[in-house]
Parts: sequence; C-alpha cells; structure tokens
Amino acid sequence: MRLDRDEFAVIFDASRITSDTLIQTIQETGYSAQLVTTSNPQETTPRPPVPTDLEPLASALREAEQKHKPLLIEFRANWCTPCKRMEQETFRDPTVVDLLSLYVVLTIDTDEHIELAEAFGIVGIPDIRLQSLNGQRHKQLQGFQTANAIIPELQMFLDNQEH
Repeated sequence: MRLDRDEFAVIFDASRITSDTLIQTIQETGYSAQLVTTSNPQETTPRPPVPTDLEPLASALREAEQKHKPLLIEFRANWCTPCKRMEQETFRDPTVVDLLSLYVVLTIDTDEHIELAEAFGIVGIPDIRLQSLNGQRHKQLQGFQTANAIIPELQMFLDNQEH
C-alpha cells in the first residue's frame, strides 16, 4: 500500500450541503473527488487482527508488557506536514511529554512499514492508536492533535487501564 499524499476523507452534513456541491468545491481546489456513502460514518468493515509478529510492533508490544504500560503508536511520514507540526508543537508540550512517559511510544513511518500501515487500516496521517496493556482497549486519534486536544485523551485512556 502507498498512502496517496492527496487523499483525505470528508464527513459532511447532507442537510447543509449537497454532495455535488462538495465534490465540485474539492475539484475546484485541484483535487479529485469521489463519493463513498455509509449510513454510519463510524461504521467500518471488520479488519482481521493485526499480526503482532511484525517488527517493530512485536518489540514494542514486548516492551509494553515488560514495563506494564499501554502502547501509543503514531503513524506518520517524513513528508507529512501535520505530523511534523505535531512533533514540533504537540509532542514537546511539557504535559504531553509527562503523559507520554507513561506509555511505550512507537513511531511508524507509513512509507517504510507499509505492511503495518495496511494491517492497521491507515488511510490518513497522522493517525495515533492507543492500546491497553491487555490489548482489549483501543482508541484512535486521527489528524493533527493540539496539546489541549490530546492531553485529555491520553489521561482518560490511562485512567481506564486495568492494573
């Protein structure tokens, strides 16, 4: 899989704009557009389990188990401007740094680890996945996250861990 650098999803309220107008607006900005509909935007096709023997995921899972910490996986790429911005702003915020110290953090370059990106169903980056120590709880954060947005998510996930 190669993530298309110009691909993105738009979830919109059909009572406020027609799909034709939305597609036309997107095309006017120079992008191609297609309409994919679902009755529930959160609905996804069930994916097979992620193979836990793929590196570097396997090493991170072992480390998380040894340290009794949840796992944070950040999917990114070198060309991704929002990813770079998160690295410079969000991940340098002192509160975020403190919270991340309570996780095992794995950064995955989607261009280098294509098989892992496919296994996780990554369609856009940045994409952050939080996984509990027992593997039962998962949380996904898509797109650029400010420090103010990610801090409560990281804290809430930690607060709900089974110790």
